[in-house]
Amino acid sequence: LVLIRNPRDAALSLAVRRQWPSITPALIEYIDFHSGIQELVDSIVLADFSEITQDFGAVIDRVNDRFGTQFGRFAHTAENVKSCYAELDRIEKRDSKNGQVRSTHVARPSPIRDQLSKALEGDLQSDCNAALLRDANELYRKLLDSRVNT
Repeated sequence: LVLIRNPRDAALSLAVRRQWPSITPALIEYIDFHSGIQELVDSIVLADFSEITQDFGAVIDRVNDRFGTQFGRFAHTAENVKSCYAELDRIEKRDSKNGQVRSTHVARPSPIRDQLSKALEGDLQSDCNAALLRDANELYRKLLDSRVNT
């Protein structure tokens, strides 16, 4: 199972997490990572970020169908999502140096992450990143298309 996400959101999230002042390295990493995925599409199940966050049970069904596995289906209820967020917080506390949840690092929505992403939006839309963003978007579309055809 490989998660893919639209380049804009993925690059902004990575730049915020790494505290980069520019979006450029995040776009470069996006292209590098997703180019490698393109070579594996016949051997994996691709799931878009929106599928993972809105109906992970259906994604698990696709994995089970594709590989003959019997992973338990995730019931996308408010209680289960809350439990997942609590686990993400627990992991973040364990991994941070001071045992605190860093809003820039925890893998869930955060007003601070949103604010920092908005500050990078201009750099994302700048002329110097236009070609990278175009290439990343094209790669994302190809991956989505390959997922439909498998």
